[in-house]
Amino acid sequence: MTTFEALLCRGAFVDTKVLDGRWDLQEPICCIDIETHEADHGLLSSCLTHILSDFRSRNQIREGNKVVFRNIVRAILDFYPVYREIDTTVSECLVDPMFLSLGELISDADEKDIETAAELIIDHGSELMKMKPGKCDSFIVALRRHLCESDFKPVTRRLILQAIDLWTYKWDDEIMPFCIKQFHKPSLQLIKNSTEKSKAPSESRTKINESFV
Repeated sequence: MTTFEALLCRGAFVDTKVLDGRWDLQEPICCIDIETHEADHGLLSSCLTHILSDFRSRNQIREGNKVVFRNIVRAILDFYPVYREIDTTVSECLVDPMFLSLGELISDADEKDIETAAELIIDHGSELMKMKPGKCDSFIVALRRHLCESDFKPVTRRLILQAIDLWTYKWDDEIMPFCIKQFHKPSLQLIKNSTEKSKAPSESRTKINESFV
């Protein structure tokens, strides 16, 4: 049973729009509403179990279906901040899988793998840098190599360049030159809005957006 199937079994609300790649944050594929005072820890525990199971089987999964493998990497990186808010100790079990799976996604990669990796670094690179800066540096070097040597579409090259620029300025909007911000303006605004939303005071109901393709 995959993580997505586990969510269905537990009755989570699922939007059936299935996308290959980055989900639309305005129309999330899967939304789990968690009461701050009465969170469904059973559901979250079930998700964690399936995510770790998928991680252990990632090599076989990648051989059979690269789309599923990319989504496993997404799930690991997206679930980490969720578990960190609930239980810092439990969330530590996702740290090594995050870095290992992201590194493997970039290795022996096709264009969709690199596109996904760039998106994940754009979204989560700030936290990755705080945890293991050397590893994050190696991801950026690998993306630079693909930017120079691979015949990718413009949209993929722009994602790689954005990840590199964010790394260069440490995801700090204050020190990034205006011209660079203007170049990446639509994507950076999306990141900024997402960050501001995450810092907003908790309401009685917190919506956590997760995606499974």
